Amino acid sequence: MLDDDEWAVIMRADQHWDDPERSLAVINGERIRRGLEPLKPEQEQHPTRHRYQYLLAGYQMFTGIAESNPNMVWHRVRSLYGPTCDGCGKPLRTPKARLCAACGTPVERD
Repeated sequence: MLDDDEWAVIMRADQHWDDPERSLAVINGERIRRGLEPLKPEQEQHPTRHRYQYLLAGYQMFTGIAESNPNMVWHRVRSLYGPTCDGCGKPLRTPKARLCAACGTPVERD
């Protein structure tokens, strides 16, 4: 899962979704900032994968997991699911959840 700061980097790259090289440059800037080698754009790939390579590259940089489906990255943002359950440690289903769907522990609100 991506935290909000990591998601913000990917969203900065998403501002240039229509220019794959420019969006990948945003991810490469973050890679360089973290002491990682920049990625080279892959030209020989499916057009959709080429266009959204920044999503996949950003997700892999932050999580270490090589995702192949760009659509999956949009659903892996931690803040979409609410806090972690105090009982089992799994993420709640929504930020407003009153009960953990996994173990049934009630969520205490401040």
